[in-house]
Amino acid sequence: MFNTQASRLNDISNVGSQYDSMALNQQNTGSSLAEALLNMTMGSTNVGNTNSSGADLSTRI
Repeated sequence: MFNTQASRLNDISNVGSQYDSMALNQQNTGSSLAEALLNMTMGSTNVGNTNSSGADLSTRI
């Protein structure tokens, strides 16, 4: 009986650790994406838009 309870507690602990790991990975991915987006947009300003045919009329300054 003790072994069964210990096994269940161990399983619960492992599931909790997996959730913690998944949450941390998701947070790191979000941070990496935000940093990449910021780096892509730093130092450039887009002026303009696209025309009705979808051609890019933006000018980088």
